[in-house]
Amino acid sequence: MIPMGNLDPTLELQFRSAVRGDLFPFALSVVLLAMSLLGLTIAVANRRARTVGMAGFVLFALLYAMRLAVVTFTFRLVAGLDRSSAYYASSFITYVIPLPATLFWTEVVDQRWRTLLSRVAWAQLAFAIVGIGADFVNRQQFSLLKLNETAVILASLLIIVILLLDIQSGRMELAKGRGKILISAFAVFMTAVLIDNLTGMGIVSSLPHIEPAGLTIFLCAAGYFTISRVFENERRLISLNSEMQQAWQIQSGLLPQAIPQLPGLTVAACYRPMRAVAGDFYAFELLPDGRLGVLVGDVSGHGVPAALVASMLKTALVMNRDFSSRPAELMARMNRALCGEIGGQFVTAAYAVFDREQKTLTYAGAGHPPLLKVSARQDPTRLEENGLPLGLFAHAVYSEGVASLVSGDRVLLYSDGLVEAPNAADEQFGADRAIAVLQRSATMTASEAAKELLRSSSEWEAHGDEPSDDTTIVLVEVSAPD
Repeated sequence: MIPMGNLDPTLELQFRSAVRGDLFPFALSVVLLAMSLLGLTIAVANRRARTVGMAGFVLFALLYAMRLAVVTFTFRLVAGLDRSSAYYASSFITYVIPLPATLFWTEVVDQRWRTLLSRVAWAQLAFAIVGIGADFVNRQQFSLLKLNETAVILASLLIIVILLLDIQSGRMELAKGRGKILISAFAVFMTAVLIDNLTGMGIVSSLPHIEPAGLTIFLCAAGYFTISRVFENERRLISLNSEMQQAWQIQSGLLPQAIPQLPGLTVAACYRPMRAVAGDFYAFELLPDGRLGVLVGDVSGHGVPAALVASMLKTALVMNRDFSSRPAELMARMNRALCGEIGGQFVTAAYAVFDREQKTLTYAGAGHPPLLKVSARQDPTRLEENGLPLGLFAHAVYSEGVASLVSGDRVLLYSDGLVEAPNAADEQFGADRAIAVLQRSATMTASEAAKELLRSSSEWEAHGDEPSDDTTIVLVEVSAPD
């Protein structure tokens, strides 16, 4: 630091005057820098805040703060920059700064405008590269300033038109609350920009430089808009997660709470939803004569809509419980109950009745993957007796198949999430691999074998963040002696 006592009085007066003149732009640059750091901190702390709009806001505030600071006497003195270098830096920032502003607006406006604004952003990037190159070639700062100012005015007018159209079309976020504040602040800023650019182009006589003040007002509103939107989305997500947790608890209550314990039959079940709630469903029916009915259903689609239809499938099963000893009739009645009630979705299902006394399996299907029977005494068998999926045609007809059972047989009912699980090469797990897993797990208990099957399928597609589909496995082992 230079001791003031060693300066010539005239130089000291000039020095103090220069420093005082820097107070406003310096203070403003500190405020803008603080805004950009706040946005950056929120984005780092919250993954969902890492959006194009937040990036545009952070970069715009940061670049504008740099442009204000870099040309000040105090900054040049501290940084050791000569006047020419400082103004080259200011020129480069001037060419670049419209780009993050456009990125900010891409997330404010309606989806239909985002492709257009993305193209504008690419054009701004190209112009910035050309402008910086022109400064180098011409060895002159702001060599394309007038073109840049014209481009800024045109882009601003485009955004204004888009905002007006969005408001006219009823976008409430822009017409009320934080949107109204943002648009009002943007109008102030655009007025200041327009006045300064028209002055710079010589179209109007010299007026005070008011753009920084207008920018501060706009960035405060933009910061409020962006950050409040992040926190509102966070609140919505927390509320949605809470609702999904409740939905999961409700759906869990629709599934069997206990595995049937029957002499001669050992039952195991595994259930893996793709998301918090699923479209898969399974149920057990204990018939009065000691037989066991097993239903596995798979609703088209995923998530909440599929889960709602799965609950309707359970209702259809309960309504037609009197027919649960006759698989084909049960399928037909459940189909009629669902037709016209599930909004264009459909359900594939398989229903099997295990008779411990007669050692038989009677089954019917509705567009569902075949049952798999694995036995130590014969080759694996695929049992398929399929009709149309449920919920499509009210008069669909279903038929029954019958298979004999012996001690040690294992019958697998499952949803397609098991066999259609893709690996990194998009190759499906397939029924053959499921059969191979069952064969090599013959010495395991039915529960262990079902878990091994689910584990093998999960490892097969372990290249993704979540399963590609809901998966249900019901394994029934015949354990009574012949």
